[in-house]
Amino acid sequence: MQFPLLIFPDESFILDVKGLGNPERRRQLEEVIYQNRIEIVGVQETIRENFTMYELETLCGGMDFQWLTKPADGHSGGLLLGVNLEIFEAGEMDVGEFFLSMELNISRD
Repeated sequence: MQFPLLIFPDESFILDVKGLGNPERRRQLEEVIYQNRIEIVGVQETIRENFTMYELETLCGGMDFQWLTKPADGHSGGLLLGVNLEIFEAGEMDVGEFFLSMELNISRD
């Protein structure tokens, strides 16, 4: 099982997973984040109402990520946005009808 994936040169990606309820899809997402050292994650069509902290920590391999979510509407939609806090400082965040946004600054550490 594969899903469409766009990886950008700056260690970020956006993908349409058609649901994160399937353990195999979550495992594939974990592998992509880990193997590519992804710093910004954007996922659409999660088809999830919410995520536990354990699920989010597992997705990013225990790295310190800030997560923002928009619940699915029934059996469609759902957005997930994550950024690596070792690289970025997260500022103002917004959850719109069809989008998530997060102001980012590069950490000076």
